[in-house]
Amino acid sequence: MSLIRTVRSWAARTDGRAAEIGLGLLTLMTLSFLVSGGEGMVFSIALTTAFYLGGVTGGRPRMVERLLQGEPGAIIGENRICALADHRVADPKALFLLLEIDGFGDISDRYGTSIASELHSAVLKRLRAQVRSDDSVGQMAPGQFGLLLTQSAPDDLENALQTALRLQRAAGAPLNRRGFPASFTVSGGMVLAARMTSLPGKNALPRAAALALAQAQSEGPNALRSFNPRISNRTTDPAVEDDLDIAAAFQRGEIGPWFQPQIEADTGRVTGVEALARWTHPQLGLLTPWRFLSALRDAGFSARLTQAMLEKSLDQLAEWDRIGLELPRVSINLAAEDLVDPALPDRIEWALDRSGLMPARLGLEVLETVIANADPEEVTARNLIALGRIGCQLDMDDFGTGSASIHGIRRFDIDRIKIDRSLIIGLDINAEQHAMVAAILTMARQLNVDVLAEGVETPGEYAVLAQLGCRHVQGYAIAPPMAAAEFITWLKRHNARVPPPVTPPAPERLRPPTERRATATHKALDGKTA
Repeated sequence: MSLIRTVRSWAARTDGRAAEIGLGLLTLMTLSFLVSGGEGMVFSIALTTAFYLGGVTGGRPRMVERLLQGEPGAIIGENRICALADHRVADPKALFLLLEIDGFGDISDRYGTSIASELHSAVLKRLRAQVRSDDSVGQMAPGQFGLLLTQSAPDDLENALQTALRLQRAAGAPLNRRGFPASFTVSGGMVLAARMTSLPGKNALPRAAALALAQAQSEGPNALRSFNPRISNRTTDPAVEDDLDIAAAFQRGEIGPWFQPQIEADTGRVTGVEALARWTHPQLGLLTPWRFLSALRDAGFSARLTQAMLEKSLDQLAEWDRIGLELPRVSINLAAEDLVDPALPDRIEWALDRSGLMPARLGLEVLETVIANADPEEVTARNLIALGRIGCQLDMDDFGTGSASIHGIRRFDIDRIKIDRSLIIGLDINAEQHAMVAAILTMARQLNVDVLAEGVETPGEYAVLAQLGCRHVQGYAIAPPMAAAEFITWLKRHNARVPPPVTPPAPERLRPPTERRATATHKALDGKTA
């Protein structure tokens, strides 16, 4: 009824032309009812009313906007905010922000759909309260929210980022309600209409923001990314859909490691780096794994990726030795498909011989779920044992997300566990997270297993981990992944600020190419960290 009153009010202000408006409305109502069964009729009536009235009054664009937005301060649905975004796609001051509660499905499974629904509503109300009445806030999906905002100046990326960060922080602040998650995070993707040079067609701004959100989520919870026009609107980049292109990328050396430092929490001394795959594409620029890893594995290049990461990482470590940089270890990731290859231990030994490095200087990260599910009689278990015997450091990655047992840690002689970033988020403000990490550290000390916390994003998280006695930390609070040249610059600058250890470590650094490790128990650096 409120819509009818609004139409009557507008019609009364159109110099007696209500008959023309009524005729158009009647026609649209009939067509809409026949096509949609009535469901989309109200929205269609409102939109067409705006166009009729706009034709009469000369204010068509603004009238459409008012109808799509609804009452000032209202929360609207996905269809309306997408239509409004289409209406604003050419507005250089328009900013579309897509926010999503990280792991919303897991929250629903753990706490129940009722709590998840209340959490969704609470975040929605927070967002509505944070923006102006003429900005639009819409419900896109469970746990996902779209915001169409107007900036004070056109194409102001810095201001847009600050606005997006403010809204992201507001959305993810603890709720402090009984029965709710003690903490949760929100990731975001944003796009400035002024920077839209691709993605033609309907819903261009929401689709661009969704691509940016997917990139943010691939790089960790609580992340925010801005749309890059080079990102394709396809599910995978055209560059990685052709097997020949992937093969050529390996031949040209485009796929290789970037390095993220791992440091000792109490001293700041760098104790190693993790090698993370990146593709430096000649047309698309730097690609992170979320954009190519699935296609690469589907094309059968998983083993080749592992081999490239292994050889290039060891070569880089040997080069750093040659120029006098102190870096104890480099770690690479082994996927489940790598560990079912019976030749894996021989390939790793060959790569170590080729580089002339001691096995203890190579870390091998294996997911907790892979270790937990390793059948003692299968190849995966035999490979894990063999790699330990070679003398490589074995890290249990993403600890806390699977169901690895103490028996698994002991059976495979795990050197270090990496606490998953989902347990680190909000550690400094969340008592539950704090208690869980403290318990993991206590268990690790009892088992004489080293610990690294990954995904450390804030100084507060870093400080609490150091206080709890977590020896190693890794994350954007320390440094992002970097190309080798950039890492050298960072390392020199970092080392200049960190006092040298009282007794400098003197690990075995090189070995003759034919020398092999003979025992499973003897590992350089006491089998732990440098």
